[in-house]
Amino acid sequence: MELSDKLYSQIKKLSNQGNQAMDNDDYLKAISYFQQAYELLPSPKEDWDAYVWLVASIGDAYFMMQDYKSSLDYFCQCYKSGEIENPFIMLRMGENYFELQDYDNAKEFLLRAFMVEGKSIFKNEKKYFGWLSENVDLTKSKRGQKKQTRSCKSDTNVKEEDDLLMQYIDESMAHGANAYQYIIEVSKRYWDMLSEPKIAHSISYHLFLSLINSYLFLEEYEKALHWAIIFETFDFEADGRYDSGEKDFYVAICYHKNGCIDKAREYFINAKKKSRGRCFNGKWGEIYKDICKELGI
Repeated sequence: MELSDKLYSQIKKLSNQGNQAMDNDDYLKAISYFQQAYELLPSPKEDWDAYVWLVASIGDAYFMMQDYKSSLDYFCQCYKSGEIENPFIMLRMGENYFELQDYDNAKEFLLRAFMVEGKSIFKNEKKYFGWLSENVDLTKSKRGQKKQTRSCKSDTNVKEEDDLLMQYIDESMAHGANAYQYIIEVSKRYWDMLSEPKIAHSISYHLFLSLINSYLFLEEYEKALHWAIIFETFDFEADGRYDSGEKDFYVAICYHKNGCIDKAREYFINAKKKSRGRCFNGKWGEIYKDICKELGI
């Protein structure tokens, strides 16, 4: 949803003032500006694109003030609104959990931020990257990765799955993010390693996304749909993830690419409802925003 030009200008002005206050280390003043901008959002506030960056800005100001509990509360609001793959939100959540001595969740979210953005997101966060590096092996050599991959047991425990996931990310990206055929080969090999039920493994979430996106980019739409339908059975809640409509969105895209318009429309409606429209902000979003308008969604 888009704000009126007048309201958008008011919110942008307050946000810029908040950013200036942040630059001046005046965090209380920044929170005041961001809060004023937030209050201008019509209800329900969560439906507006500005909601996430205003709430995240307030959370960031509290983080800089070392009020980690308040900061975490705001970033959790962003996460629950569907921003489950935003690397900055995951970074701040991980850092807040770390400062609150919840180290399991700290590792989870810092690792997820690393998986999306790599080491670059920790450029000014060396303390947290150092701790993550001590608790998760992020720097295995490719030779060591391949050797361990071949000898990997299928009944992986949580720690082993973390290691396996890091292996997969490093190996699948060895030839760049656009080497789709190579990514497919690596993803299928890791899929075959998993014990049944394969979808019970957390790493399967990443395998699904890699396979679906790679096949879509290669225009092999039937194969993309095959993996999207399996992805639909993945239990987000059991894996500790928030179901923001991501599965529905990918299934809808794949049905649409295969000419199954009625099925695509059904899943687009579910995705839009679960994500409050935010599914159109990410990858493939701009393309399908217009298509969904044509479908009356």
